Amino acid sequence: ALFDQARLFAQLLNSMVFATFEGLKRSAVQMFYDEQSNAIAFNKGGALFFNLAFWIAGKHCDKPIEAMYFWFHTLAHEVAPNIVKGHGPAHNFALQVCLS
Repeated sequence: ALFDQARLFAQLLNSMVFATFEGLKRSAVQMFYDEQSNAIAFNKGGALFFNLAFWIAGKHCDKPIEAMYFWFHTLAHEVAPNIVKGHGPAHNFALQVCLS
């Protein structure tokens, strides 16, 4: 159950990350599980953390196309601070570059 969900989530993240973002190390992409957190994902020190609890609660394994869109946008949002600092206009531009 939980292990299977983690495996599916990891497969999705790996397929998006390493096919799209050159130079992002596999070790920089991490999963965490926190049902109490409002954090879907976050970037800390260049490492990207994604909440497995949110994947499960959203039943994303049952909606693969929706999941790809949602998590790719989330991934791009978390990668953008590795390109520019802050969440101002430069971050928005970096996010748009990541999404295109």
